[in-house]
Amino acid sequence: MSFTDIYGHTKQVGMLQKAMAQKRVGHSYVFSGQNAIGKKKLALEFARALNCENAARLNDSCGDCSSCRKMISGNHPDVHVLETLEQFIRIDAIRIIQQMMTFKPLEGRRRLVIIDDADKMNEQAANALLKTLEEPSDANIIILVTARPYWLPQTILSRCQHVRVSPLAAETVARFLTEKMQ
Repeated sequence: MSFTDIYGHTKQVGMLQKAMAQKRVGHSYVFSGQNAIGKKKLALEFARALNCENAARLNDSCGDCSSCRKMISGNHPDVHVLETLEQFIRIDAIRIIQQMMTFKPLEGRRRLVIIDDADKMNEQAANALLKTLEEPSDANIIILVTARPYWLPQTILSRCQHVRVSPLAAETVARFLTEKMQ
């Protein structure tokens, strides 16, 4: 899988690839948009492309290197996805992330933390995350994925680059269904 396997979202993919090509990748992002339109998938592919061993020439993931294979299997030690089935993301989860981020990445060039449903952070967790966002490190990138960015504190939003993911056009959905669901 690579950016070419993501349907629609060409503007967002182009923006992320341009940041990689210019070596101007931010330390934190908010991927926002409606539920189930590919925000998390886009974030995971961005993480994969950033740690791909061949990304410098592709600005994308190759799918063949060791890093890409680990991402595909979900076993990359430098990519962490924080998901919760509970009502809130608690401060303990954010403290674990902060502790991880004090060290250099184990294998990849960068450590990426993807916080799914970031709007579920309670106030204490959001304040702890804000401290991490205020003191960024070059080797760590935080991606907040949310359908409700307006629920995040403005202080967090102001420290992140915002990537708005729009719903797919009907033609794009039809193309996906015909190509992938046969």
